Amino acid sequence: MKYLTLLGDSVLDNSSYTGKGESSFDWLRNFAPKGWEVLLGARDGGVVSSIPFQIHQIHPLTSSILLSIGGNDAVREKWRLHAFKGRTLWRSLRIAAADFGLRYREMLDQNFTPLFSKLTICTIYGGDFGEDQNIINTAVGLFNREILSLAGKRGIRVLDLYHLLQGEEFFTSFIEPSSLGSAILAHNFWKGLD
Repeated sequence: MKYLTLLGDSVLDNSSYTGKGESSFDWLRNFAPKGWEVLLGARDGGVVSSIPFQIHQIHPLTSSILLSIGGNDAVREKWRLHAFKGRTLWRSLRIAAADFGLRYREMLDQNFTPLFSKLTICTIYGGDFGEDQNIINTAVGLFNREILSLAGKRGIRVLDLYHLLQGEEFFTSFIEPSSLGSAILAHNFWKGLD
């Protein structure tokens, strides 16, 4: 038996948002190759600082870990969109992204260093924010640049949810993956693991 452990936030722990549809956990189990079991350690509302408390969820025989974290950290910075304008806004967002990058790096290095070869990390998607989508996407891009840089330097696989999940049909409640979004996530995770 091989084990996939899911860590992070409601991108993976989204059953309360999909209604009668399948969640990310459900789709990952449905698409899993024969001989794999999927374990849910992710928790709705998770942030980068939550990961040390989720590490104990990793099965000793885990073959792969899927980590989706950072979206809630980025949402916490949304106040900047209303507090600043123009160049001041972008300077403020760059500072927030750099701080996020430092915390994300510390989280990776302190918790996953011996596990990098088993780890897949997700980028942050933009959600469905209507007329604010362009500015949200630009802000999320700053955070994703930090994630991609850290992954590249450590040889960690990336599941690029930012590019996979674009369109209102992939989301519910503006920012949670719908059943369709969850299916796209699961399909592309297993495809990338081959």
